[in-house]
Amino acid sequence: MSVRSAIPAAATPTAPQQRARPRDRRWLRLVIPFAVVVALVTGTAIGHAMQEPDVTDPAFLNPASTAAIGGARLAGLLSARGVAVQRVDRSSDALVAAYQGDATLFIPAPGLMHAYYLRMLKLLPASTRVVLVQPSDLTLGQGLIPVRGGRSRWATATVAPGCPLPEAARAGDAGVYHLSYGKVVEETARCYDGALVGTRYAAAEVLLVGANEPFRNDRIAEHGNAALAGGLLAAHRRVVWLDLHRSEPAPRVIDESPDPGQVGAPPSLGTGGSPDPDFPISGTQGGGGAGDRNRGGSAGEPPTPPYWKLLPPWAWAALAMLGLGALAFAVARARRLGPPVSEPLPVAVRAAETVEGRGRLYRRAKARRPALLTLRTSTLNRLRPALDIASDAPREAVVEAVAARTGWPPGHVDTILYGAEPAGDADLVRLAAELDHLLHMSVDIDKGVHP
Repeated sequence: MSVRSAIPAAATPTAPQQRARPRDRRWLRLVIPFAVVVALVTGTAIGHAMQEPDVTDPAFLNPASTAAIGGARLAGLLSARGVAVQRVDRSSDALVAAYQGDATLFIPAPGLMHAYYLRMLKLLPASTRVVLVQPSDLTLGQGLIPVRGGRSRWATATVAPGCPLPEAARAGDAGVYHLSYGKVVEETARCYDGALVGTRYAAAEVLLVGANEPFRNDRIAEHGNAALAGGLLAAHRRVVWLDLHRSEPAPRVIDESPDPGQVGAPPSLGTGGSPDPDFPISGTQGGGGAGDRNRGGSAGEPPTPPYWKLLPPWAWAALAMLGLGALAFAVARARRLGPPVSEPLPVAVRAAETVEGRGRLYRRAKARRPALLTLRTSTLNRLRPALDIASDAPREAVVEAVAARTGWPPGHVDTILYGAEPAGDADLVRLAAELDHLLHMSVDIDKGVHP
């Protein structure tokens, strides 16, 4: 058999191609736990959000709505007590009506009011009571209402009043503890573990109620909810009910009513506006009368709150807990990166088991380059003495000697012995087979003897 008879086509490995292994899916062990946690948290949050009423729903605490979240039962209770219910759908109308005094201004959705309207509550007389339903800390801060801090619960709880406020004492236990309020500058009442707080905003009395359940049709009959809601709103013979379901623009200047028997608008909304820096309304553009109270111009908007205030404290705490959980999971599941490192074996192991175990380590770490480098180094260590090639011979000399011995093209030999890293496991198997074939053709091929 002539050496030259081994054409390049014969260099094709005769060993059968190994079946490609299925794609490694170890990443699922990292992704699945996080996906389960995210799914549980998301599902719980969605379920909780679905149970919370939407303040933009036209039925929410609407005095004419009989829906579950409506306020028809409360309006009927007030009418039965001889209290007149005046429904308005604009904050400017509500302030004008409440400015006349001897009234209760009921605001079910204070978060939808413009901050300037909330700041104008300080213009109301002492004979007006203001009831704000579940105002957030951000709403209170934007409205400059002197209440700061507080806590939030996942669900509304029923608690005892624990205060001498007559309305709370008569009602007893009530489902009002959803938000609780902290420090109050001029506190007049603190009931239900801080879920019902009273303060003076200039002259007007302002009551903060930490839940909307006592006022809703579906919850008003529970515990002392009806007595509490009715007592808070029946302090005067007239209730100005602000039925607001959309975010409002900035306040506008309006014209005073020409009727001398009618009390005019608050100074901030009257002709000429107000120089108060809390609500800088321009008086250069007048409105078109009391029937068009939202015409005119405004001198500016309240400053945008910091981004970190847009989320409540419990949301930041939840994000921090999720981050700590992710970090702990990453530390627990962390593995050494990079290819395997050569280490001495602690005990004597059979050669076949060593080779198989080392190969599995390479495969698990996807260390195709180190595995191929090991095979090429072993092949070159056997080729050099067999072909009388010096250990420090350059790459070109080795390729020429092997090509001359096997008859393979030098470029093909160079690719097998020094080529690029294989792209996948199939390429690695193919190169390993070609290295073995090249070794068998190079080492004493005529005698068929291996060193």
